Amino acid sequence: MFSLAAQRLTKLDFSEKNSAISRRTGIAIIIVVWLLLSVIIAAQRYLDSVQSAVPMTFSYVLVWSLVIWSYWAFITPLIFKLGRRFPLQKENLVLAATIHFMLALGFGLLHIVLFALLGMLGSGGSVTFKTFKADVNLGLRFLLYVELVFYWAILGAGIAKDSYQKFREREISAKELETKLSLAQLQALKMQIQPHFLFNALNTVAMLIRNRKNDQAVQMVAGLGDLLRWSLNDNSAQEVPLSAELDFMRRYLAIEQFRFPDRLRVEIDVPTELLTSSVPNLILQPLVENAIRHGVAKSSSAGWVRIAAKRQDNWLELSVQDDGPGLPSTWMLADNHGIGLGNTRDRLRKLFNDRQEFAIENAQPTGAKAVIRIPYQQNQAESHAKVQSTNR
Repeated sequence: MFSLAAQRLTKLDFSEKNSAISRRTGIAIIIVVWLLLSVIIAAQRYLDSVQSAVPMTFSYVLVWSLVIWSYWAFITPLIFKLGRRFPLQKENLVLAATIHFMLALGFGLLHIVLFALLGMLGSGGSVTFKTFKADVNLGLRFLLYVELVFYWAILGAGIAKDSYQKFREREISAKELETKLSLAQLQALKMQIQPHFLFNALNTVAMLIRNRKNDQAVQMVAGLGDLLRWSLNDNSAQEVPLSAELDFMRRYLAIEQFRFPDRLRVEIDVPTELLTSSVPNLILQPLVENAIRHGVAKSSSAGWVRIAAKRQDNWLELSVQDDGPGLPSTWMLADNHGIGLGNTRDRLRKLFNDRQEFAIENAQPTGAKAVIRIPYQQNQAESHAKVQSTNR
């Protein structure tokens, strides 16, 4: 428990450090960008003043440029936040654009007023209110459009930054999903080739041959070969039709039924209209494996495993239930429920975020039941195949 807590704290500290580094990097980039812009504008004003009757020193022009344009540097993070608060999306484009135009106008007017006040402070207070008003009017005439351009440029930079960050997050999430799928495939292969599984399967084949049930022995060997061949094939799709997922489970359960001919009964309750629904690849395998290992195998009498699916509004519910002894009392208190179940939970979170549910609980009157709830959607590949077959 202490080691697990230490790992979580380490991950949390690492995440916080990365977040702090990212914030410092963002602030540094903002400072550098506005510093370069101030230097460029100062250099332009200095070159213009050299040709005038009263030239100014470059240091004087640079200080004024830094003071004036640091305003935008300070409010750049605020504009980034406003861009996220009022996103320019298709659903509310007109409203968001209006809000940002008003914000740009407000920030621009504030900058012009501060610029005029700065002129009063620089002159030692000798400038009158009339001159201040004239400076404000001058700024409104010649600088307001520049202020608006600056706001929208900063807003665009913030949108681009957020879009790139989301793209990177999706890219990382996709790689993590590929890793999770690979783990699921490896777990399925491990389940099939682990010594006790092969030993039991081959022992069953030998018993069938001794009893001269050659046809059943051939069927079991063929089924075992199909199962291993399926696992070794390149099957990298994150989501598959429910029909394909059930096809794999039938292959696995067919072999298990040879091992428990008088003890294992399988029930599959899936409406035909749900066979084309999209489900995560290999999502049922660890649940069925657990039901047999901890349910049927631990019961001295005959048992059953039931795979069911039903639709509730926009949700698809998948369940795997057995009539074994059920979950032990300490099961809910355990930190680790196995690689298969942990991988299943992580994959669901990565695929659907908060729009998913995964629970395992004792069933009534006996046994255990695992339930998955995910958004209902048609599998695009399956739907396309159906359209093609209909057109033919």
